[in-house]
Amino acid sequence: MKANTIKNSILLTLLLITGYNAVYFKKLNAITKEGVQKFDAKTYTAALWKNKMPAVIDAAIDFDQLLLAIEKAPQQAFEKHTHALAIGNYRYAMVKMSGSVIAVNEDDFVIETLLGGNKKQLRVTTEFIYGSAIRDASGLIDIKDFTSASDLNAIAESFNETIKKTVVQPFKKSLVTGLKIELVAAVELNKENMVLDQLVLLPVQIKPIS
Repeated sequence: MKANTIKNSILLTLLLITGYNAVYFKKLNAITKEGVQKFDAKTYTAALWKNKMPAVIDAAIDFDQLLLAIEKAPQQAFEKHTHALAIGNYRYAMVKMSGSVIAVNEDDFVIETLLGGNKKQLRVTTEFIYGSAIRDASGLIDIKDFTSASDLNAIAESFNETIKKTVVQPFKKSLVTGLKIELVAAVELNKENMVLDQLVLLPVQIKPIS
């Protein structure tokens, strides 16, 4: 009889412990699910575009000035005026310039502007706006704030979509040869091999000059 009582007591204790653990883990799991929220890149990017990107655009460095700074002191110029989330030769800058549209193509247009006192022709894409150039050139993203590469990619994609819809598409309606414009654009620069003729500008702001 005594043995049965002890046995029953042990079984009851085990049941109580098992039940407690089941409740505990259920609550913990519920808290975890409630605490983890899916990152909304579109909302995050929209807030940056509205609240912080205007200041970035206003602070864009004149492209001619950037090239001169790179020629004089490359390391200091790249550190001061460009950004990159990854370590390497590729850096990204937000630059501004004015000039005339001298050619309009299906996927881009060519702007003629003064660089170093000479006329230079640069290509501005209107179709293939992809990659991380705009995101990185903005200098608004700190890789330390994110643990997921997919979130960073989503931010880049969202920026690109915003540019296409709010900047490029409206501008293309009035895009003609001879149009004078003020341009702010993101550009990818290779520290070891920078060839102006091969650069592609990604527009961030385009204003016709009347």
